[in-house]
Order: sequence, then structure tokens, then C-alpha cells
Amino acid sequence: MGEQIKPRHICQGTKLLVDIIFVAEILATLAMPFSIPWMNKNYSHLVGLDVPMTIIYMLVGVVCMAATWILRGILRTVVDGNCFVQENVTGLQKISSCFLCLVLLLACRAFVYLTMAILIDIFLFFIAFVFCRVVALVFQEAVRHKEENDLTI
Repeated sequence: MGEQIKPRHICQGTKLLVDIIFVAEILATLAMPFSIPWMNKNYSHLVGLDVPMTIIYMLVGVVCMAATWILRGILRTVVDGNCFVQENVTGLQKISSCFLCLVLLLACRAFVYLTMAILIDIFLFFIAFVFCRVVALVFQEAVRHKEENDLTI
């Protein structure tokens, strides 16, 4: 049979992908002041919304970069084989807060220009917020068990 992919390789590949996404987020956020006016020029119903949409999407970009930066740190501990640490619990809580910020920013965007896609995005980021909070609680419990076992030995 063929050789199996090792979990460590999957984690390293995921970390590399997240690093690439982080760079793409930086480039996309820096491009917002140029791309939003160009895009709005091509859609007559968006004329005059350049400034609010640019501000909202640049803030969205910054929040996404913050969440991705924290995720990079969490993945580093996974690659190192020590993922059940308090630092990751805190990181997951911060990422969930980023998702809540995204929900609020996209709600502001919905007031500027409402589409079905933005409502779906709001819903998905809210689900991500709740999911990260739950995963943080699971990690907190795992850290507690790990510390208890370390004290037992």
C-alpha cells in the first residue's frame, strides 16, 4: 500500500496555506482604496458609496489579518506538538472576538448596501464566532486535564 500522509505534514501544509492567505489579506486590504472606486464605477447602483465601502472593507481586512495572525500562532503550537496550552485558549477567544467584529462590520455594510450575500456572510461569521467560543472552551478543558495529569506524574 502507499505511504500515508502524516498528521504533522498536514499541519505544516495548513500552516503554509495560512501564511499565504495572510500575505493575500495584506495585499487585498492595501488594494481596497483603488479597487472599490474602480468597481463602483462599473456598477451604477454603487456610485457614491466609495468612501463608506472602502472604510468598511479595509476594517474587515484588518480584522481578518488579526484573526489570521493569531491562527498562525495556534498552528505553530500544533506543528510543535504542544497544542493544549492556555495561549491557544486565549488565541481562540481572540479569533472568536474577531468574528464578532466581522459580524458587526458586515452589518454596517448591510446598511450601506444590502444584498443576500452579505446576510449570508453575517450568518456564517456569527456561526464561526460561536464555534470558536465552543472550541476555546474545549481547549480550556483539555488544558485543565493536561495540567492535572502533569501534576499527577
